[in-house]
Amino acid sequence: GPLGDDRPSLERTSVEFASTVGADSVEVSSLSLASPLANGSLKASVASRGPVQFETDLKIDLQKVASQFPRTLNLQEGLEITAGLLAVEGQLQSLEGQNSFRGEALIEGLAGTRDGQQISLAQPFTLSLKGQQGKGGISLENFAVRSSFLEGQGQGDLDDMKVSLNADLGAALAEISKFIALQDYMAEGRLGVSLEARRKDEAAVGMAAQLEAENLVLKQGSKVIIPRKPLKLSAAADLLLSRDFDFSGIAEGSLNYQAWLGQGALTGRDIVLGSDKSIKTIGEVAADSQLRLGDLEAMLKSLGALPDPISLQGDARVRFKVSGENGTFLVDDLQAESSKISVRQGTSLLIPESELTIKGGSEVALGADGGLGTVNNPQFS
Repeated sequence: GPLGDDRPSLERTSVEFASTVGADSVEVSSLSLASPLANGSLKASVASRGPVQFETDLKIDLQKVASQFPRTLNLQEGLEITAGLLAVEGQLQSLEGQNSFRGEALIEGLAGTRDGQQISLAQPFTLSLKGQQGKGGISLENFAVRSSFLEGQGQGDLDDMKVSLNADLGAALAEISKFIALQDYMAEGRLGVSLEARRKDEAAVGMAAQLEAENLVLKQGSKVIIPRKPLKLSAAADLLLSRDFDFSGIAEGSLNYQAWLGQGALTGRDIVLGSDKSIKTIGEVAADSQLRLGDLEAMLKSLGALPDPISLQGDARVRFKVSGENGTFLVDDLQAESSKISVRQGTSLLIPESELTIKGGSEVALGADGGLGTVNNPQFS
């Protein structure tokens, strides 16, 4: 079964429920759960006129859960969890399309023993979130996450919003692997993510996002999945987004990335959606991407996705542009180039070292459902 060798049992579990049902409303004045594994409560009210309200809290005994589900949780062999609490609280209120929410989560006191050694979580993990969502989009009064390996914060709305996350990947795997068996995975490096939004006028919101990893390394045993090379991604766009949260397209945007596999860029302008939210017009979308096949080979082999006898070498580059309107789009300036590409299977050379260039274009028509309809006049050389 889905629980494998685990054979959980529930003892002394009770559920108490009290509610009132009216002509146009339902109220759950109390719903409580009590068991050795968890204790919680729920209150709710739903009415045809007036707000919809939910309030809940749940406390889970991690020592009891671990003792019942050690295989399902993939705990380290020989580990005995001796303490730990997971607590969750949440509130939601909805009235006339405006939703207010609040949520908090906490993991603290997680500890255990393994091979006679005491093990514990370095710091509690906390998460808090409070805000509103409605026709004007989402507004964060507060977003915060804290632990020994992760820190994040954010606040604001689409007029002016900032969100950031910073993670120490080495510290994260070190903390997690105290308790969970991770099959010899090892990571190093710091990862940072940021998002900013600022309204430019009544019809447009400018957004910018960045992801950057410093000295990122990921291994499984002696196999290197991600080598120690920079990872950078940046994106910016002017979204056609009204104050009523009606998204109608992208005035202009760009995406740039640099990674161990290669680098590339994607730009676009004048992308307009129709009333059915399908793409009506593309002024232009242009892409230019470069790929190092040797590094791709190393990653695929480390993941077991490419047989060991197969060897890839060389560089590849793909460029194209797309434009059009009313469901018909022209894929133009398509170029696929390779430099010193070769493919081996063991000692056999399947594709000798050579250069390959493909050029072409085509007209693409979308179907009524927005999916690919027809490809007309393909031309390649």
